[in-house]
Amino acid sequence: MKCLFVHDFRSYHYLETAYCTNLSYEIWSKRYLPFFDNLVILNRTKDVEKKPKGLVISSGSGVIYAKKINLFKNIDFFIHYSTYKKIIQDYIINSDAVIIRLDSFLGLIAAKLCRKMNKPYIIEVVGCVWDSFWNKGTVGKLLAPCLYIKTKKEIYQCKYVIYVTKAFLQKRYPSSGKNINCSNVCLQHTDDRVLARRLLKIDALSTKSKIIIGTIAALDIKYKGQQYVIRAISYLKKQGYSNFEYHLVGGGNQLFLKKLVKKYDLEENIRFIGPIEHEKINIWLDSIDIYIQPSRQEGLPRALIEAMSRGLPCLGAKTAGIPELLNTQCIFSNTHNNYKIIAKMLNCLTTDKMKKLAKENFINAKDYEEEKINKIRFSFFNDFKKREIG
Repeated sequence: MKCLFVHDFRSYHYLETAYCTNLSYEIWSKRYLPFFDNLVILNRTKDVEKKPKGLVISSGSGVIYAKKINLFKNIDFFIHYSTYKKIIQDYIINSDAVIIRLDSFLGLIAAKLCRKMNKPYIIEVVGCVWDSFWNKGTVGKLLAPCLYIKTKKEIYQCKYVIYVTKAFLQKRYPSSGKNINCSNVCLQHTDDRVLARRLLKIDALSTKSKIIIGTIAALDIKYKGQQYVIRAISYLKKQGYSNFEYHLVGGGNQLFLKKLVKKYDLEENIRFIGPIEHEKINIWLDSIDIYIQPSRQEGLPRALIEAMSRGLPCLGAKTAGIPELLNTQCIFSNTHNNYKIIAKMLNCLTTDKMKKLAKENFINAKDYEEEKINKIRFSFFNDFKKREIG
C-alpha cells in the first residue's frame, strides 16, 4: 500500500541520501510506515555536490523522494502552477492515500485534487498561513487573505484532520470532520535528574552571574524574531545590565542580525552558534539559562518544547500555540515594539521565579512524550485506514 506525503519543506539530496532540517527518517518510519508499505515524498528538492551540514538524514527503507519539484519561491509557484498541479495529480492517482501538511502551496493543490478525485487523505495542520504570509512584507500581505480563505476551506472540508495545537489552529481553521490534537513533537521519556541538575544550576546563579539566553531558529527569516531579543539586550545594557548574553542557534544568512549587533554595539553580548545536529541540541540547551521563542509565526515550536523538557525557564511571543505551552506571565506581545517588554521580563527573572518556571515547564513537557502522542496518532490512523481505505 502506497501513501503520498505532500508539503513544501525543503530537502537536499547528496548522492542517494536526502537531508532536511527536522523531518528525519525516524519520523517517517515511526509515524507513517507502520500503516503503509511505501511513503512517497513530494516536496521542494535540490541536488547538492557536498554533504549538507547541520541537517538530518530523511531517506531510508520504504521512503521514496519523488524529486519532481525544485526549490521555488512564491512567485515561481504561480508561474508554474499548472505544471505542479499535473505532477501532484499524477502522484495522487498512483497512491492509495495522501497525507497533506498545511500550510503549504503544494498542500493546497493536493487537498483540492484529493477532494475532487475522492482519494482518501489526511490534513496535518502544522502552521498558520495567515501569520506566515502577513509577516513577509508587502507581497506576503497581499497573498495572506487569499491563502487564508483557501486553507480554511480545505481544512473544513477534510474528513480527517490532525492539529499540532490544543486550541489555536482549531479555532482559526475549524474542521467539520474527525479531528485530533496531536503534536508533531515527540520527546523521549523525560528524566527527573535533568530537572534536578537544572535547579542546581539556577541556585548557583548570583546577581552578577552571566545569564545566557538562547533561541533555536533560522537566522535569515525575520519573523523568527531574534531581532527583538537583540534590541532587548541593547536596552538592558543601556540601563546598566550588561550580564545578559544571547546565543543564536540555526542556519541561514546572518547578515541582517549581525548588522543589528554592530549597530547596537553588542559584539560581546551576542554569539552566533550556527546549526547544531539534533542529537547535540540537549547538550546546548543544558548550557544556557533561559530559552526564548520570539517568533511572529509558528505552529507548535519543537525547540520550545525541547527546552521545556530540559527544565529551562522559557519566554515566548503571543503567537499560535506558544501561549498553550507557557505560563501566562512568560508571554510577551508579538509586535515590532516588544523589546522593552522582553527586557523587563528578563530582568525580573529571579532565581526563585526561574526555579518555579523550570518545574512547571518540565512537568508540562511530559505531555509531549512519544508514548502518549503515538497512542493518539495510531488510533487516528487505524480508524482512517479502516474506514477510508479498507
